[in-house]
Amino acid sequence: MRRRQAVSGLALAVAVAGLMATSAIAADMHAARYNDPGFGFIVRHPPSARTVRHDFDQYLPVTKAPVVGFVLAKRTYRGTNLAEAGVYIGASRDLAKLAACLAPSPANGE
Repeated sequence: MRRRQAVSGLALAVAVAGLMATSAIAADMHAARYNDPGFGFIVRHPPSARTVRHDFDQYLPVTKAPVVGFVLAKRTYRGTNLAEAGVYIGASRDLAKLAACLAPSPANGE
């Protein structure tokens, strides 16, 4: 699943690998905070998530420009059929990449 959002000429491509906690579970978690000074966004995430900054280009088909990723602890998705789970964020100020991010992708059923 991919979620796309354009903000003031900035393309943020967020690829989600796996299943995030439901709002009921998330509401009970104490959240850690990641603040990205380069792109000016903030992400709240489970404190047990491991922060990564490279080696997830494959989850970012449009930008191929990793900014930050949060790999969820296995206990977060225990009891599911997932091999891994996380949220991976890439960003670009390149207008051509922004246009590509906003265009539907037939290969992804869009």
